[in-house]
Amino acid sequence: PSLRDARALFYDPFREAVVLGADVSHALLAVSTVDGERTSLLRDGFPRTFEATQPRDAAVLGDALYVAVANADFTGLLRIGADGARTEHIDFGGAFVTLLEPVPGERTFFGLNQNTNGAIYRLDLDTRTVTVVRDGTSPGIATPGYAGLAPLSADEVLVLSDDTATVGRPVTVARVDVSSGRATLLSDPTTPDTTLPLMSVYTLAVDAARNRALVGAFGPSALYAVDLTSGARSLFAEAPATGPLVGQLSGPVLLDGRIYALLDSRDVVSLDPTTGARTMVAAGVSPRRWLNTLHVDGGRLIAVEGGGNVLQVDPESGAVLALHR
Repeated sequence: PSLRDARALFYDPFREAVVLGADVSHALLAVSTVDGERTSLLRDGFPRTFEATQPRDAAVLGDALYVAVANADFTGLLRIGADGARTEHIDFGGAFVTLLEPVPGERTFFGLNQNTNGAIYRLDLDTRTVTVVRDGTSPGIATPGYAGLAPLSADEVLVLSDDTATVGRPVTVARVDVSSGRATLLSDPTTPDTTLPLMSVYTLAVDAARNRALVGAFGPSALYAVDLTSGARSLFAEAPATGPLVGQLSGPVLLDGRIYALLDSRDVVSLDPTTGARTMVAAGVSPRRWLNTLHVDGGRLIAVEGGGNVLQVDPESGAVLALHR
């Protein structure tokens, strides 16, 4: 199947492959990080009769791959075994899931609907049931327009809310109790103070070792740290005034105690975890297409282009090797 306009969903250590959702061929693909071999996990692709044909998200638990899909025939969670066989594992029953996050220590996923009137779900793989964790009727503060979710534990998640319906798009970071669905405010434009209000966010990651969440934002373009206890916001990494390190950061990953990110979707940079200072690792990794995502595979970085090319980047030397073109 074609890799044109593919995007990486995650790295699958069981298959030693980067898993891609391909727009043009409407397929789910695994591209080996060993020899670049391409395998179609959904062999007959997705139906072309419905606009939402691309996999929404996917994750591995045990020896199986689980894919959240929404098409004319089935809206739910597909299970793809090690042999490539697929089954309709959980029917969402009208729910719509665009993001999957494994629940720590369980055979369960948190599912997130990132639409304006979104919801958080718990997807149990053993009972094949869908439970609403939080929706518009749940207690606590309002959290319109979910932009991201990151588990803090099996009992609590961190959510990023970007209210696109309000002027200025105020951003809220909240803790959600899984048992009650209650959202408790951690940070918003006036909490704990008015310092560095977040706007137009697109990234949420938890750095548990440093008790912080990292939030990427377009306005202004930077990575911000949000203290998980106080909610205090601080600037973690911003562009210097001049030079080759100016630009937008996206796709942060952690490797050997350092943070790596994409710079303007073209270069790979390293970020000091304390100061946020940038160091160029590999410039011009993709001279023709945008780099969409960055993954960690052992001691190397895997970057995926918008056109579907898979590239290996050595974090020490910056050497780039094409795994698949």
